Amino acid sequence: MEDAASTVARDREELPEVRLLHAAVHREHRHPQRVTLADPEDQIAAVLHDAIEDTDLELADLTEAGYSAEIVAAVDSLTHRAMDSYEHYIDRVAANEIARPVKVADLRENLANNL
Repeated sequence: MEDAASTVARDREELPEVRLLHAAVHREHRHPQRVTLADPEDQIAAVLHDAIEDTDLELADLTEAGYSAEIVAAVDSLTHRAMDSYEHYIDRVAANEIARPVKVADLRENLANNL
């Protein structure tokens, strides 16, 4: 997993690399809405916030891998912590320019999967 994250760090503009990491994170289920986000930074944040929630990766690992402060801040905003109320979590997401469209795409995907 960390190798895939490092690959994306080196090749941020290469959308296939983002898709590769996305597939590695979501072998069980896919989130096509996230992959269709237009902005590469949005795509990276969408994938990496799941990596933080679902793997042993930490925000410091993203910084060490060379991700920008903006990407790391977006991932931090998107990472739902058990100790946070949903309202606090949404306030944090809403305050971040990259995190907002990612969360909207995530909600759309979750709603579509529940129809």
